[in-house]
Amino acid sequence: MEVKSINMAFDNMHKNILFVLLILVFGCSSTKEQTVPKKRYDELLSKYNNLKNKKDPSKAIDEINIEIIDVVAPPRSMASKAQVETDIEKLDLSEKYISVGNFDQATNYLKQLENSGNRQVQVRAKFLLGEMYFTQKEYDLALQIFEDIIKNYSFSGVVIKALNKLEACSKNLNLPKKRERYHSMHNFFAS
Repeated sequence: MEVKSINMAFDNMHKNILFVLLILVFGCSSTKEQTVPKKRYDELLSKYNNLKNKKDPSKAIDEINIEIIDVVAPPRSMASKAQVETDIEKLDLSEKYISVGNFDQATNYLKQLENSGNRQVQVRAKFLLGEMYFTQKEYDLALQIFEDIIKNYSFSGVVIKALNKLEACSKNLNLPKKRERYHSMHNFFAS
């Protein structure tokens, strides 16, 4: 029984190490692409492999805790809670403007929100803008916005909705190859 719990602890340790590496490589990116220098990547990979091969999981776990402090980049600037609340109010207001057909006012708010300090607000604003263009039968503009969402906001659950809209835009623009591509992507992620 004790061997099983040590093995489980060791497996969890591997997952933690991999998680730290993933945070370093992917989690600290912003809308501008950031990369890790090859030398730093090789160092981290070497440390990961050394920790993975440790016989005593408790020593490896101590080393991981130290490594987490060294590896994780400082968080990028975030919007304040008050700013996020204001942005969410603007999103709600935009939805109301869209529902009554006041697209100009909605567009003004949504364009402001694309620069929000909160990425969830940004992607939601983009999606609403895309939906608004779709409703107005501006399928080419909607297509561009939805493509931007899947390219730059893959962390968000909105991506599945964007893929669905991309499929519909492609159909309305008579783009069968794009439609098939987005259809297969949507099926893959929705299942």
